[in-house]
Amino acid sequence: MQIGSAQSEDSKVDASSSLEAVNDGLGGEKALRGWWRAKCDPSDGRMPLIDLTRLALAMSVMLSHTVWQIKMWPVPAPVWAVASFLAISGYFVLQSYERSEGWRHFAIKRVLRVMPAFVVALMIVFFSQGWHSVWLALRTYLTLGTAGPPSSNGVLWSLALEEVAYAVLAVLFTLGAYKAKWPIWIAFFVSCCVVYWAHSRTLHTPAIYANINVIPSFFAGNLIYVYREQMAKYWKVAPALTFLTLLHWDMHTAEFKMKNPILGLCLGVGLVWWFTNWRPKLPKLPDFSYSIYIYHLAWVDVITHRGLPFTREVFLVPLAVACIASWYLVESPALGLKKRLGMRSARRAAASVDIRIATPSEA
Repeated sequence: MQIGSAQSEDSKVDASSSLEAVNDGLGGEKALRGWWRAKCDPSDGRMPLIDLTRLALAMSVMLSHTVWQIKMWPVPAPVWAVASFLAISGYFVLQSYERSEGWRHFAIKRVLRVMPAFVVALMIVFFSQGWHSVWLALRTYLTLGTAGPPSSNGVLWSLALEEVAYAVLAVLFTLGAYKAKWPIWIAFFVSCCVVYWAHSRTLHTPAIYANINVIPSFFAGNLIYVYREQMAKYWKVAPALTFLTLLHWDMHTAEFKMKNPILGLCLGVGLVWWFTNWRPKLPKLPDFSYSIYIYHLAWVDVITHRGLPFTREVFLVPLAVACIASWYLVESPALGLKKRLGMRSARRAAASVDIRIATPSEA
């Protein structure tokens, strides 16, 4: 009897422990599901496929710049990737300006997003090659890559081009061009004509052609945002446009089979139109695209000038660590400042509304 009672007590203990384990498992599963739902919450207006597109474009540029070293991409950098970046910026930067209190507020937000990692990239250039290379990198940035031979971190020309586009957007927005809409159409049409003019001639400076070639994409992104409600009704056309454009892409050369600069524009338009309207429930991921884009050539220079073996491990592993550290230690804290700035602006706007409502003379 004692043995039987002991066995029954043991079985009760085992059953209770098993029940607790099941409950713990269910609780863990519920917690995991809650975490996943929070990460996939679309209420904040996120567009996860746009984030993944930025990451894919940045990685394509990175791999194409190292085609001769690690051989993970067929040919040197494709300009169409920059065109797609400009189309994405044209959409979201206009959205950012529309939500800003004015050009000063907009400029502060842009500085907090762009400059922290930019300064780190210059520091990498300084520690690997010294002040002279920093000056060459800044010259590439300030002249949009049109002055002198290629310098350290040559991708800075495209960042400068985006800054110029932001400034043009601010001026046009202040003048009311985005309310009238037709000035944006004129800017888009004129920029396309300039691209065709440049394409029909042999320009001695490839950087000038590269700058001209991607300008229409920015205005196209603007137009997609301006007509976003109308275009949302027909967004299923966008995948067809994207795939039809990719049919002209040659995997062996990483360029379009038809040497037509507008195909890069069509790809950017298709991606932005498609992924701003199709929003599957995907978790929010850290945005490593900017750090990958701005650090990879700086790290190439470090490897070259330090005489390190240029292998995939030597290139990719430290770059991945640098990008992760940059996001959590540099970029994300700066974005936190931007969010706090937005909250202060919202509180000031709410306070001004309360004051206007409470003023008898305005009643």
